[in-house]
Amino acid sequence: MMTEKISYIYPEDLANLQKDENGNYLVPEGFEIYKIEDPKTRLLKLINELELQLSQTETPSDAELIELGKIFHPYYELQIRINQYRKEL
Repeated sequence: MMTEKISYIYPEDLANLQKDENGNYLVPEGFEIYKIEDPKTRLLKLINELELQLSQTETPSDAELIELGKIFHPYYELQIRINQYRKEL
């Protein structure tokens, strides 16, 4: 299916618009209309979602941070890989 972004609507496309029982205009066949969210509104939603997640997450202890740091340090990553390969032998 090919889609094409359009920047204008021809008057003849609007001439035969049909309405529903509430008086709302129906989008003609072959067209789709999308509302683009305001970037600031989107960012505020993302911030709110992350703040909610953060409020439900415990602050890590120093021990957890040290352990996590070891896991991602190249020295320990190499040790882990070597041990994994040795287990596969």
